[in-house]
Amino acid sequence: MLALADAPALASGFDCVAPEFPQKSTSNESVRRVQKKINSWRACYAEQGAVGPATQDAQKLNAEVDAGLQKWIDATRAASGRNSVSAGTLATIERERTDYLRSVQLR
Repeated sequence: MLALADAPALASGFDCVAPEFPQKSTSNESVRRVQKKINSWRACYAEQGAVGPATQDAQKLNAEVDAGLQKWIDATRAASGRNSVSAGTLATIERERTDYLRSVQLR
């Protein structure tokens, strides 16, 4: 598991908890669980951003979450091959990731 799971809420009032990612997912159900964690993280980050600009610590944590997400996507894709993990679902998650990163940069 990534160390992000143990990251405490930041002292600046930022109270989003970074999601834990499995090393990889081998089933569509596992992918959906990760997708739910990511959606929760993004919603919390956006809510925190609605009250003011994100602190540097919050931005750094968001970047670490994104790096963990990309690592998980790469490992899941490499492990799935022709297994049951849907390539379409991973492509959707990557597209959402790109859109999210663009929206965060525009703030």
